[in-house]
Amino acid sequence: MIFPEETRQLCRLFADVLDYPGAALVTSAEECATRLKASYNGAAGSMQSFAGFAREQPPGVLEELYTHTFDVTPADTLYIGYHIFGETPKRSVFLVRLQEAYQSHGFSGGTELADHLSVLLRFLSVARDTEFTAPLVHDCILPVLEKMEKSFPKDKQGYGPAVSALRQFLVKVNRTLIKNGGLTHD
Repeated sequence: MIFPEETRQLCRLFADVLDYPGAALVTSAEECATRLKASYNGAAGSMQSFAGFAREQPPGVLEELYTHTFDVTPADTLYIGYHIFGETPKRSVFLVRLQEAYQSHGFSGGTELADHLSVLLRFLSVARDTEFTAPLVHDCILPVLEKMEKSFPKDKQGYGPAVSALRQFLVKVNRTLIKNGGLTHD
């Protein structure tokens, strides 16, 4: 594995938090905040904010908010390839390359498209190939998260703090990848 167990576990927790809301959302968000505080303290406050917000919401409200935030607003869609390529043949190539990488790792993204952020995060939790994952984090996921983070309102309500916490976490993961030779970029 290219990441330590704590990083892989955090990738899985972020995937759960940014997946369609289910019964485990609040638990995953709270555990993510706790683990971030121990390992990646800078991102913990944002996730604690999201966990507190999610804890106070009835499930139907979170489902409606998720749909409105990520499915109705194209600027905040969780399909990373859509942000990078739009609905073009290049996105199709990107999806095929992701599927090939998933298959080479024995990973299944389930029924969701391969470029969905939750699927990508679950893949990062099992990935063994820094030559593929380092550019995926650096060149694809981080720029999209930066763009998404800017589009969220500055208040602490909704999914903005969760996206912010993920970006902060992945910035540190990216630095580790660069330091360990996974990337040659700045």
